[in-house]
Amino acid sequence: MKYGFHFSVRARAAVTQMSGHFEDEVRKFSWKQWSYTSGAYAELRKASPAIPCCYGVYLIRAPVPLARVHGESNVIYIGQAGGQSRRGKQGIGPGNGGRGRLFNTRGNDEIVRERIEGLYPGQTFSVECCFLDDEDPEDIERELLGAYIEEHCELPPANHNLKKLIAEPTYEV
Repeated sequence: MKYGFHFSVRARAAVTQMSGHFEDEVRKFSWKQWSYTSGAYAELRKASPAIPCCYGVYLIRAPVPLARVHGESNVIYIGQAGGQSRRGKQGIGPGNGGRGRLFNTRGNDEIVRERIEGLYPGQTFSVECCFLDDEDPEDIERELLGAYIEEHCELPPANHNLKKLIAEPTYEV
């Protein structure tokens, strides 16, 4: 059996020579930023200007870089709204009768984000959103997660789903 991955062994070996690859990928897109105080994530619901109910990709950043397996990064979560099969169900911000993907987190992702926020009481975290019309947010999220792994040898701390990066198994006959 042969299994395909979106990132190669050669790419992982090149990590030691890479610096800033993830942020280079981030800079390819146009981002809007909102801030919130540690422990007050819900205040983003009342942000002014409001976070639009649009499809796209978002990053949650800590106030300071955190140590990673390789290097450091202030990105604690990479997410998306409206990708592939979910197209049309919810945008990043609240609206259209829904709470928005930013406020529809639960389980490990939410627990880890809250614990990281607890390490920096009273400090400012940020949410950066890239709203997309023509590109699939799930594809962009996959690219950003792949670049993050290539640079840091692991997912951001509040991301736990490596399935998005692993291709469907292919079998040789």
